[in-house]
This record gives sequence, structure tokens and C-alpha cells, in this order.
Amino acid sequence: MKEDMLLSISSDAFIDVRGSFDRILETVLKKMEIRDSDKAAITLDIGITLENVKTTDTATGEVLNVKNPEIKYSIKHKLDYKAGETETGSIRKADSYLVCENGQWKIRPIEDG
Repeated sequence: MKEDMLLSISSDAFIDVRGSFDRILETVLKKMEIRDSDKAAITLDIGITLENVKTTDTATGEVLNVKNPEIKYSIKHKLDYKAGETETGSIRKADSYLVCENGQWKIRPIEDG
């Protein structure tokens, strides 16, 4: 059985985001030390798009209209005197939909019939 993907910055859904952030943070700190810089900024931008899709409930055969989410991110850094590198990525699970249970947002796989 496929598992839901909890949407929380600390969940596995955002493991790539955290890895990218850690790499950018390390780069910024190294550059600050090398260049004797005392100021930098790291910006995390997350965009969310919901696509309407139709799927069939395998238990009832009912056709359902659900939202398939795509979450894109961009992490940029800038030292006080010049722009730095950018890392971007996307979280998208084909054949899945967005659901909220007990106040937690999740990406739920559509079960194959």
C-alpha cells in the first residue's frame, strides 16, 4: 500500500529543500569567512500549484475530482556586495492528491484499481 506524504517542512516531502538549504548555508558561511563579510541573506521561496484531476475511488468506483499539488522551491543567497548561487527544485507526485486529515495536509497516492 502506498503511503501519504505529510506536508511539513520537517517531513520527508521537504528533504530535498532542507538539503539544498544546508548546501546554500554552508556556501554562504564559507564565502563570508573567506571574504571577511559580515552580512548575507538567504531567501527560500516556495510556490504551490494545484491541478484539478479526476480519479476513480477503487473501493466504490465513484469518480472523484481531486487536487494534485506541485510544490516548487528556490533558495537564493546574497552576500552584502554581490549575488550568489541559486538552487531550485520541485516536489510533485504523479497520481496523487491533496488531503487534510486531523489538521495535517498530506499528498495521498491514488491507489491503482
